[in-house]
Amino acid sequence: MECTKADRDDGGEVKDADRRVEGTGQDTLPVTGVELCLVRFGGSGRDYAILADLERAIYPEWAAAPSQIEAADRNKPAYCRHRRWFVVEGDQAVGYAGYSTLVWANDPHQFVMTVALTARHVGPAWGAVHQAVLDQITPFEPRKLITFTFSDRTDERAAITGAAYYEETTYPRSELDVSTFEPGDWHHVVDGYWEQGYGIKTAVELAETDPEFERKLYALCMEIDEDMPTPVVFTPPPFEVWRGFVFSPASYLPDAFFVAVDGDTYIGLASLRGPTPDPERLNVGKTGVARAYRRRGVATRLKLSTVAYALDHGVRFLWTDNEQTNPMYGINMRLGFAARPAEHEFHRSL
Repeated sequence: MECTKADRDDGGEVKDADRRVEGTGQDTLPVTGVELCLVRFGGSGRDYAILADLERAIYPEWAAAPSQIEAADRNKPAYCRHRRWFVVEGDQAVGYAGYSTLVWANDPHQFVMTVALTARHVGPAWGAVHQAVLDQITPFEPRKLITFTFSDRTDERAAITGAAYYEETTYPRSELDVSTFEPGDWHHVVDGYWEQGYGIKTAVELAETDPEFERKLYALCMEIDEDMPTPVVFTPPPFEVWRGFVFSPASYLPDAFFVAVDGDTYIGLASLRGPTPDPERLNVGKTGVARAYRRRGVATRLKLSTVAYALDHGVRFLWTDNEQTNPMYGINMRLGFAARPAEHEFHRSL
């Protein structure tokens, strides 16, 4: 089939769920067996607005502002192969699909595959769209494919396993309703932390007082990331790549970025990332502690700083996810986070 060409709106916004996209012969791919096609993502403001709208509709758990999605794309390094298409029916986008190598695990033969379709298209079309994307990476000699879904997406899970994927690991998701949090229950943790002589500073304070702030934070993050449970082999990204992601203006909240210190030594961190489409909700970013300071209450104290920030700034919900063997999940549960549908990571060897 051919996708119908439609006029673009000059404003870069999606109005009344208008997800019209235009496709020409050179940027359109057929999807065998279904009345859909792939139209290459062009990177315009309207493209990002449509993508964000689709993401909110299909995966509200991953919802992000157009500027945040664009910033993430822009920060991907040259060694990261990636491409995206809209999945189009007639002239309307009903999903998106694509591939990307991993920024944090630099293996040119390992690809994350994305097939995100509206609910009525998952069963009939997921496998065909996946195959169309897979055909595009064949010249790169892929050896492993990775994809994700959630525990409550039964049709999508069936489509993934039907495409010869197996479940590799699970990332339990959880959310804290800050309005129910009782700070008084945690005075013993706060007191014990200060008694050890440690401090907590925000990124705002450290950026103003420590000329080595970014380099020291990078070293701490690399130590933490190396020990994070993950089914892929971690590859430290170059400093500038890391910097682009961490300090992206689209999601960096310097007054909600907390660093635990022992004198001049950075020993742990926890941060909130935002904004999100829901002004009452923020994402808990990375929380981790240097090896020499683990099991001393540092991570819990840092988490309490993020909760205090939420309480002070009218944020009602904090959400996060953790790999199933990560002890941080247990800390979240003790703080009162409630379990939400888990994210599942699937692999397929080629």
